[in-house]
Amino acid sequence: MTQRKDPSSEGFLDALAANIQVVLDARDALLANPNHTETPWKIDSAIYRAIVTMAVDGIEAVFKTWEDESFAKIYFGKTENKNIVRKLVEGFAVHGVAIEQDTAEDYLALKYLRNTFAHAEWKEEQRQHISTRGFPIDVNDQSSAHLIARVIDVTRAMLRHVDKAMFKHFLVDERFQASSDLHIALSSRESDGLWALVRPARFPFLCWRNIERVDTWCHSKTTKSEEHAQRAIDIALESWECYVNTVDVDAAGANETAATLEELHRINLYSAFPFGILKLEEAADFYRASTELEGSGVLGHFEPLLHEIDAARRVGASPTGPIWDSAVPEHVAAALVRFALPRLEQGLELAVARALKRGHHLYDKMRNLSPIEVFLVLLPRITQYRIDDLRHAGAQALRLFRAARAWYSFVESTPSHPQKPLSSAFFERYEQMLTQG
Repeated sequence: MTQRKDPSSEGFLDALAANIQVVLDARDALLANPNHTETPWKIDSAIYRAIVTMAVDGIEAVFKTWEDESFAKIYFGKTENKNIVRKLVEGFAVHGVAIEQDTAEDYLALKYLRNTFAHAEWKEEQRQHISTRGFPIDVNDQSSAHLIARVIDVTRAMLRHVDKAMFKHFLVDERFQASSDLHIALSSRESDGLWALVRPARFPFLCWRNIERVDTWCHSKTTKSEEHAQRAIDIALESWECYVNTVDVDAAGANETAATLEELHRINLYSAFPFGILKLEEAADFYRASTELEGSGVLGHFEPLLHEIDAARRVGASPTGPIWDSAVPEHVAAALVRFALPRLEQGLELAVARALKRGHHLYDKMRNLSPIEVFLVLLPRITQYRIDDLRHAGAQALRLFRAARAWYSFVESTPSHPQKPLSSAFFERYEQMLTQG
C-alpha cells in the first residue's frame, strides 16, 4: 500500500486531535459550571457520540489518500467484519507497522458506531460486533464517561499507528533520518491529549517546536538532572540538524547576505518601490513611460530586456514574481535591483539580487531567537555536555538569524522611512559567548 503524493488531507489529522481536545476541555468546563443544570450523563453521552464521529472521520481521511485499491474496496465496501480487520492489519504491515488485533477490532466498532450515529440506523452485523467489543448499543447510554476514555485510548492507538506509517514513508529520503528518541519527541503531546502527527510538510515545523520546547523546559522550575539535560541537548541538536537540512537554508551564504544588506543600510541606499510588489512587467511599463531614468544606469539593464518581455508576454510566460521569487531568472532580478536602486555601484546588481533571494528564504525559516538562546545561553548554564556542538549550532543559528533580520529591515525601508536594523551590540553579546572557554 503506497501513500499518495497529493497532500489533500494535510493538516486534517492535526485538526482532529485539536478538535477532540477542545471538546474534552469544553466538557470539563461545562461539568464544572455550577449554573448548568443538564444531567451529566447526557453531556457525556453527547461528547461520546461527537468524539466517535470525529475520530473515525479523521482516520478515514488518511485511508482515502492511500492508493491500494484492494484496501479501499474492502474497508469502504460491504464485506465481513473479519475481512476488514484483516485488511487493516495487512495494510499497516505494508508500512512496517504492526497493529494489534484488539485495536483493529475496537476501531471497527467505532466505525460502525459512527455509521449508526450518522444514519440513525442499525445493521445487525454491525450491532453484534459493537456489542462483542463491549460498546453499548444504546446511543443514550448513561455510562458514557468511561466510554469517552476508552474511545480516546483506541483513537490514540490508531493515530500512533497512522503516525508511524506516514513517518516511515517519509524517511525514504535519507536527509530526514532521525533517531527513535526524536521520533517520540516529535510525535507525542506533553498533555494528556492525542498524538500529534509527523508528515513531510510539517516536519520542519515540528523540529523547530522541539527546540522551543527545550527553551520552555530550560526556563521552567523543573529540577534539571544531568540525564534530562543531556537528553534535551541531544534532541535539540538533532532537531536543529534536521531542520536546517529539510528547509534547505544556505548557511554558507548567510554571512555574505548579511554583509551585503547591512552595507546598503549603512549607506542609506533604499528603494522607493516596495520590493514585495516590484515585478518585471510593472517596472518595464514604468521604464517606458518615464523620461527621468536616462543616465541613471537603468537604461543599460532594462533596454535589452524590453524585447524579451514583449515576447514573453505574447506567450503568457513573463516572470510575474518579485525579485526573490524562484521563477524570476537572475538576470531579470539584477535588472529589477538596478531599477529599484539606480544609485547602486555598477556591477553589484547580481550580488544584491542573490542576497535578497537568500534573505527572503531565511526570514521565512528563522522564526525567532529560540535556537540561539537554547544553544548559547540556556543549555550551557545547565551542563557542559556537548558544549562544542552547542556552540557550533548556536553560531550557525546566529548567522542565519542575522541575515534574516538584515533582509527584513532593508526591504521594509524606504528613503523617507528607513527601518532601524538590529544593533551590532545585539549580535556581539552572543558572539562573545562563542569565544568563552
